[in-house]
Amino acid sequence: MITFIRNTKSKCISRPNIRFNSKVYYSISFKRSNVNKLSPAQTRLFAYHNYSTAAEHAVSTAAPTVSSEINYHSPEPLNINNPLVILPQPRYTPREAGKILSNVFTEHIAVLRACLKIGEIERARNILSNLYKQCTSDTKKYLNIKLHNEFIEAYLEIKQINEALQWFDQLNYYGLTPDLATFAILIRGYLRLDLDFLGCSMLKILVKEAEECGYSFEQLIESNLLSDKEIEKVIHLLRTDPDSNKASKELMEKIENVIEKQKPVINEELNLVEPVSTESFGVKLMKSALSAIKERDLDLVKRQIKLEENALQAAMERWKHANEHRKEKFVNLQKNVLKKSMWKWHEKLVPLIREELERCKNKEILLTDRERISYGPFLQLLSAEKLSAITILELLRQNGGGGINEGMKTTRAVLSIGKAVENEYNSEQLKKKQNRNAFNKDLNVHELFASGKLFNMTIRRAAAKIEAKDMQTNWNPEWPITVRAKVGSILASMLLECATIPTTINGKESEEISMEAPAFYHSYIQHKGKRIGVIKLNPQLIQYLSKESVRDSVHPKMLPMLVHPRPWLTYNSGGYLTSPTYAMRSRDCPEQLAYLQKASEEGHLDRVFAGLDVLGSTCWIINKKVYKVVLEVWNKGEALGKIPSAELNLKMPDKPENCETETSLKIKWIKECKEIASKISNNHSERCTANYKVDIAGAFLNENMYFPHSLDFRGRAYPIPPLFNHLGNDLCRGLLLFKEAKPLGKNGLTWLKIQIANLAGNDKVSFEDRIKFTEDHLEDIKDSVKNPLDGRGWWKKAEDPWQCLAACFELQGALESADPEKYPSQIPIHQDGTCNGLQHYAALGGDLEGAKQVDLYPSDKPSDIYTSVAARINEMIAKTCSEPQDALDFSDMHSTRELAQILLGKISRKVVKQTVMTSVYGVTFIGARLQIESRLKEIEDIPQERVRELSFYVAKLVFNCLGEMFYGARAIQDWLVECAKRISKSVPSEIVLDQNSPEHRNEENFVNGNLQHSSNEHLMNNYEKELHETEKNNHDNLINKKRPIVKIPPSKPGQNQMTTVVWTTPLDLPIVQPYRKLSTRVVKTNLQNINIEDPNFPSPVNPIKQRQAFPPNFIHSLDATHMLMTALACKEKNLTFASVHDSFWTHACDVEVMNQIIRDQFIQLHEQPIMENLRNEFIERYKGYIVPVKVLREDFERLKLQKMKETKNNLITTKNNGYESILSLDELYKIIPNSQKNKNLKLQEFTNTLNTNNIIDLDNKATESLIDITEIDDLLDEDHDIEEEIEKKKKASKHIHIWVDLTFPKLPAKGEFKLSSIMESQYFFD
Repeated sequence: MITFIRNTKSKCISRPNIRFNSKVYYSISFKRSNVNKLSPAQTRLFAYHNYSTAAEHAVSTAAPTVSSEINYHSPEPLNINNPLVILPQPRYTPREAGKILSNVFTEHIAVLRACLKIGEIERARNILSNLYKQCTSDTKKYLNIKLHNEFIEAYLEIKQINEALQWFDQLNYYGLTPDLATFAILIRGYLRLDLDFLGCSMLKILVKEAEECGYSFEQLIESNLLSDKEIEKVIHLLRTDPDSNKASKELMEKIENVIEKQKPVINEELNLVEPVSTESFGVKLMKSALSAIKERDLDLVKRQIKLEENALQAAMERWKHANEHRKEKFVNLQKNVLKKSMWKWHEKLVPLIREELERCKNKEILLTDRERISYGPFLQLLSAEKLSAITILELLRQNGGGGINEGMKTTRAVLSIGKAVENEYNSEQLKKKQNRNAFNKDLNVHELFASGKLFNMTIRRAAAKIEAKDMQTNWNPEWPITVRAKVGSILASMLLECATIPTTINGKESEEISMEAPAFYHSYIQHKGKRIGVIKLNPQLIQYLSKESVRDSVHPKMLPMLVHPRPWLTYNSGGYLTSPTYAMRSRDCPEQLAYLQKASEEGHLDRVFAGLDVLGSTCWIINKKVYKVVLEVWNKGEALGKIPSAELNLKMPDKPENCETETSLKIKWIKECKEIASKISNNHSERCTANYKVDIAGAFLNENMYFPHSLDFRGRAYPIPPLFNHLGNDLCRGLLLFKEAKPLGKNGLTWLKIQIANLAGNDKVSFEDRIKFTEDHLEDIKDSVKNPLDGRGWWKKAEDPWQCLAACFELQGALESADPEKYPSQIPIHQDGTCNGLQHYAALGGDLEGAKQVDLYPSDKPSDIYTSVAARINEMIAKTCSEPQDALDFSDMHSTRELAQILLGKISRKVVKQTVMTSVYGVTFIGARLQIESRLKEIEDIPQERVRELSFYVAKLVFNCLGEMFYGARAIQDWLVECAKRISKSVPSEIVLDQNSPEHRNEENFVNGNLQHSSNEHLMNNYEKELHETEKNNHDNLINKKRPIVKIPPSKPGQNQMTTVVWTTPLDLPIVQPYRKLSTRVVKTNLQNINIEDPNFPSPVNPIKQRQAFPPNFIHSLDATHMLMTALACKEKNLTFASVHDSFWTHACDVEVMNQIIRDQFIQLHEQPIMENLRNEFIERYKGYIVPVKVLREDFERLKLQKMKETKNNLITTKNNGYESILSLDELYKIIPNSQKNKNLKLQEFTNTLNTNNIIDLDNKATESLIDITEIDDLLDEDHDIEEEIEKKKKASKHIHIWVDLTFPKLPAKGEFKLSSIMESQYFFD
């Protein structure tokens, strides 16, 4: 059955052959059959948005008792009834006369709203009038009720009530119906008149009209559309109504009921101890954000809200405080030149901004300045003080970004400033919409989440439905990227004009002269072969910054939360309590957000959101024992683990005396200087990063911490707080413990010992050997605990020293306790997948040999794929050395045998590890070569001048070896690449073909034109003659036939190839690959003309990136699905759970339970026909798409003749640049001649080119195409080269271009590997 949704341009298609098999039944069921079955009590409960009385829920949410093991049950099918979400692909739409393109249309909408916010209503009306005149069927949707509500509100802001009512009355003229926000705006307007009698009368009238439109008075009060003061005013009007009647009393009762049912439910305090402070400018600034933690008079939720507001506003408040205490602040800044200079910049910049704001309001100036007309309304949305602070802080933060030393790209800088201004304005608007009722409702939802009741899917869906209604009232159009650039540019140019830095120069007689020099300057440089504009920093300013970092510290980042995160009920309503964010980071991909929104609205993402909530519900604390050691190391300035030293004892090399005469010496000296400068800069950057981690840990030393999570575009979960979380480095992980403590138990003590061995680097032996390793080092562990810094320092030698130290503390504490098995353990124990990407490939392809290599198959000890590959390569090298001279010769490179002799016995696990690890994620040959080259350079007895050519040889061996060891995985990967290649070349048939129009020319001319190339009898071969006669015999049958007109020739599909690869994960999450050739727009600014890539403008896909990225992205989506399924199952078993992609964490006592769940969920995932479902989805999603094909004319006509004979169909009359519906894409593949020889020649030519150049620019467009040379396909049209253009001019072309229907190849045969063996593999995750 096909289900249609309201939007006719998008559709939901039922998913064929999709099923789940479950071995363990959880109440968080994947079934959809009980979605809407609520008891009367539950229905009444949700109708009032009151979740605090959850005892009435029919489904019990009591946590099950955790058993020591999970029994393995027979599979039970769990059907997915959700239809596919299919949205239209972007299309190339040339501008129609008198019409506006979609992306330009939305820009005008944003300008219109900005004009309304600053009171320029007349200009906004003119814009709206033009938009209605120039809108199309695609853009008319933007002219909705939310836009018209802005006009009504703008009139009410200036107390023009009559104009507001007139606009309200005209809504029917525009074909619009008022929504709840419309009535709230009108009520707010009457309340501002301070005419109690009129206000009360109109209140009753508007409430009645709202009810006629389907909105209740309770909905209005419960929403955030009226402020607390406005609600109090409504109550006052009803109580003092001189004509008090039944209607007034009923409204009053409704308000009281709503307020009573939405009382806050959270009330908790924590005692705080003053955290250890670290002296740093950036850290002090962050302290203002952390100050909320010390507010003892607030409960946890209110403290969290204040913490978030401070985190967003800390920089602004700091400058505001400096402005209010100007003299005092100036005295303090005297102690630091940098701070003093920043205050001077602010003092000078604010007046300049105010002058610019006045010019933006001057109508005479605006008549002749179109640029100021475009950005002026946006610049006026914030005060001059805030604009100044944003500009200074953002420009300093961008220093060093984008690969520019001592500066930044101009484009990056101005866009960053413009985006920061937009974010600040949006934050201000969000605060204005908060009221007590909305706040209390959020608290109740939050309490429902904290209690675990929200993991009941019935409750979750009901809560999500209410949340979605509330989110519909918000309207905040995104600023155009051109406006961001212009706003950022004008602010940056004013700062460049006024910002100076004190510096000294040497005058006569070595006298130092102090002077003020520009702190920033604009210039142009050559970067990666292009001339780009940059904003550079004064060297003196760089020197100040090297002592006290500002780049990463001036803007406080999102911090861990004190309370449970806001649950993900919709795609944009979770995470932090007050900071809006999306559930997915979309990488500037509007399509992904559209799919995410539609899937959320259709209720497809309940389990994905519940999985994110499981991750966010894990409570953490700081490991005080480890923190004490960290702080001691930090204060000493020593380097240990991921803590860099405070100072590097590096000196610049002396300049050679003959440097100016000998170029080689000069180049060598410059290179050495750059390397040392880079090391110093990197060390300082790492020190600043560690500074934040240490200080955040100190601030949360006595607090609970929660990490809200969101997804990347592939579905992988990441914590939102970027500076400090469990996905961070070894230092972060070593500082974190679970809040909940659980007794170790006998098995837990064993797993703790295994953890120590793993962290020490002894993780490729059996569990017994790992336990023995730890027991053999018990004295070292004891010494590490008693004397962590002054003892033998055994823990310092571990691969992950800080995590090892934390485990040592835990184990020693247990051993010293009265009963180690009852020791309350809080340390997370890790279970990591063995090359998890290859595990998924082996399961997908049923690859038995591959499964054995990655621990899917039982064995006595863990497999080590990296060692196996290294051993196999050494065997291949030894075999080459023992054989006669190899015929293969890489041109000017030395023979293969000579290369093998150099490498004999020298390929270690370390050499191949990175390449093997990334091979499953789509590493290119060039990328693999560079990885191997960096490892070969570390081997001393390999000639360094030969490393480059040796890396080519080893990279080839690695790929050959992986192809042999993982044949099934390679077959699956090739199939995915082929599908992505076809999809990225396809176009919807309705764009290319006109199915309804007959060709307006004689059919005989068509046949003759189709055979024009063979009109000369003596040029025809036998096949052509036979085909010619056949078509002429059927000429009369073709005369009256109607055939679709090809509007776009297949030889030049050009801008129309916009089809990206989209698929749906087993948890119903739609994934969109974002790789497109984004169109570049030139934006004129007062700094320079900058080129901006606009993701909102429809652009063709990048076919190379689409096909190269699809296999790794697909595998990532599967491991993300497995993780979320495991998280939900662990939650049902009351296990504490955290993950780092394919590394799953829990308490030591629960490891065996989690291990069973991990295996069970992996089997449940892969017992689905994943590949069959994917192919079926592609067939359904891309139904009606066609692909341009180029084949040899002779072969095509031979195939056509053969097809006509087989089908007895004499109507195949396809001409060049036509459409063929009878011949399939797979049939055309069979007639393509073997082109492997040509590929090898091109690859050899490419290899020689690389060998003759010392530098490879991987970002260069030409190199990008060469990297993919081994994947060039002669069937699907790539970009035309010069030879093709010449051949077009020939009278008889050798090739024919046609459109054919998009089809997908058959799936590779599945191997004999059985998933059930995973249950017996103890090293599957270890």
